[in-house]
Amino acid sequence: MHKILADLSRNLSSSNQRKQRMALISLVVQLIVLATAILPVGLLAILLMIEFEYAQIATRIELMVYCFHSTANAIALILTTPPFRRFTFFWLVK
Repeated sequence: MHKILADLSRNLSSSNQRKQRMALISLVVQLIVLATAILPVGLLAILLMIEFEYAQIATRIELMVYCFHSTANAIALILTTPPFRRFTFFWLVK
């Protein structure tokens, strides 16, 4: 995707290039945050297939990580999307 944006950069203005770059960064960060939703479920499935002595503790930790997904996604969205950042940090704008 980055290569496609680089190829198209000759046809875009600098402001549009900056917006495209920020959108790509936002998508990558949200994809990384998505791992907090997928990995615990996959690990839980693996732990169910094998006998594991500390399965209860592992399941509790996985549930905590899974519940953190929505908070992490909101933080990522606020930090990587300028309109959300402006709305959230309105008291810092002069």
